[in-house]
Amino acid sequence: MAELTMFLMCRAKEKDWKEKEGNTWVEGYYAKRVDENGAEHHVFLYEEGHSLWKQVEIDPKTICRNTGAKDICGNPIWEKDILEIDLDEKTKGYGVICFGTYASPFNSASTEHIGFYVSWRSPKCEYLRRDLGYWLNEGAIAVSTVYDHKDMVIDPNRE
Repeated sequence: MAELTMFLMCRAKEKDWKEKEGNTWVEGYYAKRVDENGAEHHVFLYEEGHSLWKQVEIDPKTICRNTGAKDICGNPIWEKDILEIDLDEKTKGYGVICFGTYASPFNSASTEHIGFYVSWRSPKCEYLRRDLGYWLNEGAIAVSTVYDHKDMVIDPNRE
């Protein structure tokens, strides 16, 4: 008998997304199933209509959790989104939304936080604060994801 092991609101790329054209993001509730043969199946369940639920297989390496926050444009912020800020009139800074433990670059030995944070990837950003809420209040916007942005070299698994 199949067993449901996890249920969480997320987004991810469809299974075999690299071979497909266009937007392959799917939003829904993540479910990891193990069938009677022990094979794992990673699916998203989403509502289509008022009472009809559908499922689609996804690439589990691309799962991004919803932070519950939105940028100034009203876009939902997801884990592994690329956040853009203005460092000055001519310079932008970029960071990746991550989840886990993080510390301030100024007092990392004494204080540690847990939650969504910004892992800064641009030059001149290494000493910026990392808490996501601060930057969203300062007008940061989500410009892409680590999977969709071809112009920026970002390792999606780097914290």
